[in-house]
Amino acid sequence: MQNMALRKNGSVVNITPVWGLTPISNHSPVVAVAAAVVGMTKMWGVELKNEGIRVNAVAAGITAEELDSTPPGLQKNRLAHLAVQRPVAPDELASAAFFLASGAAGYITGALLPVDGGLCAGYARSF
Repeated sequence: MQNMALRKNGSVVNITPVWGLTPISNHSPVVAVAAAVVGMTKMWGVELKNEGIRVNAVAAGITAEELDSTPPGLQKNRLAHLAVQRPVAPDELASAAFFLASGAAGYITGALLPVDGGLCAGYARSF
């Protein structure tokens, strides 16, 4: 970050699980760390303004790797909470991070972009 501060221009994009915004039961350590990244992103987005550094985060939804470590009986249940009904692809996360790092997001700082298939939106399902 020192080089960015010297140039008075830069962008930091944190990647964090979406669980910092929408907690999941029985995952306290992951939720705590993700929530800390959310708070740090917001704070640094404000604190580093004088250095010309923007700080944002991508909140990653359910990944294929996460599903692989989920018991098979719960995988379908996890995906049922998503409007998109599938895990997020790595290139979708990369595209969001690229946008936040680019000049197109030059007015955005201290923000979190959920790339989560509608999880944080509270996808309403019919039962």
